[in-house]
Amino acid sequence: MNLTSILGFMTAYWVIWSGVLGPSPNRAMFLDSHAIVLVVGGTLAAAMIAFPGKRLLGLFSLLVNGVLFKSALRPKRIVEDMLTAASVAQQNPRGLVMRKAPHPFLTEAYQLVGEGFLDEHQLEEVLRIRSEQFKKNYLADAKTLNALAKFPPAFGLLGASAGMISMMMSLGKGGTDNIGPAMAVALVATFWGIAVANLLLLPLADHATRLAQDDQSVRKMIIEGVMMLKRGEAPIPMAEKLNSYLDVRQRIPAADLQQLKQQVYEEERSNSQIRRRAG
Repeated sequence: MNLTSILGFMTAYWVIWSGVLGPSPNRAMFLDSHAIVLVVGGTLAAAMIAFPGKRLLGLFSLLVNGVLFKSALRPKRIVEDMLTAASVAQQNPRGLVMRKAPHPFLTEAYQLVGEGFLDEHQLEEVLRIRSEQFKKNYLADAKTLNALAKFPPAFGLLGASAGMISMMMSLGKGGTDNIGPAMAVALVATFWGIAVANLLLLPLADHATRLAQDDQSVRKMIIEGVMMLKRGEAPIPMAEKLNSYLDVRQRIPAADLQQLKQQVYEEERSNSQIRRRAG
């Protein structure tokens, strides 16, 4: 569960309550059903006209799987898994076919390497095409949310205009005492339009953009590591190169790298002794 996003939604609720609803002498005024239906229903209608159903369902998936229950990417864990896979690949590349990785893209890459049907150039091309496709999906969600964010304020303004028209028509009957309350009700739709756009849709669009950037960075690192696997590079050079992709705070400590080097050295010495005895 993404605690930061949930905390953000709770903070947004607190801002609305403490800054608007709480101090208001008439809270029910902000829950005017006509204003809420106009903003929410109008935005939904515009979304269905502008975008296909699959794109809108993708936004729901983004909210659930990408915002509320998004599992954190652990690049360090991915690097460690690729280093272990390098040792497996040197002994038996077919052993990578059924290997489960901490990232689904890496699992697919292991399978492609283990099957051995693609040469080095073909493998890199396939991985880059798949990576770009995921990036397009994330960015499409961000563009859709940015497009939707322009509708709530517009429908809020429409509600304010309709309310002011109604107020002006009844001005002669109700006198000047009703101008203030009527104007307040007319602006409720504008309030909810601005709130929905700036506290929900635009932050979600920025979140989708950040997901695309983070995911693309991890996939780029995976492609580099898998290509080194395909070329049969040793785990130690792989560790040094892949460690450079990580943030300074996430990099594998020097002590762990030294331990890895020692393990590789002992394995190579053991294999060398076995080959000498066999010869």
